[in-house]
Amino acid sequence: MTHIPAAVRLKKGRTALLLDCPFYGTLLFRLKTRQSHSLRTMATDGVHLFYNAAFVESLTPAELNGVLAHEVMHPALLHHTRRGNRSPKRWNRACDLAINPIILESGLTLPKDALVDARFVGMNAERIYNKLVEEEGGHEESGNDQGDGSSQASGSSASGGNGMQLEGNK
Repeated sequence: MTHIPAAVRLKKGRTALLLDCPFYGTLLFRLKTRQSHSLRTMATDGVHLFYNAAFVESLTPAELNGVLAHEVMHPALLHHTRRGNRSPKRWNRACDLAINPIILESGLTLPKDALVDARFVGMNAERIYNKLVEEEGGHEESGNDQGDGSSQASGSSASGGNGMQLEGNK
């Protein structure tokens, strides 16, 4: 099997989304790609699409398209501007739980361990966040923690969904 570098895979994925899913593809072309060795997966700040090359290279083309659509939904839904004083890690988890069903409903594929929980389908990130706070003992995590919203790529989440979480918004 021929090794295809992450940058080439991203270009192909962006083009495929533009042709097959113009909504996601058009939004995606507004983000500037930047490789980041400090991330395990991908993230966005609303201007850039940060990626870990090893993660991109580990995905099938269909999974990459789903992950790209997932990432572009964070700025499309203004997640980076709506967090407020909420815990960055829990907020990102809530955002992912809101986004991933939309991606799957669009007919796209996410990695098998993507964070999905049927209990939260159709809810916005704020409502999901509040439910997570209730389920996790009612205590509010500090909104000042320094986490970037990333979590382990395996294991189970406190919400009962699958454990893989894309790094989402920074």
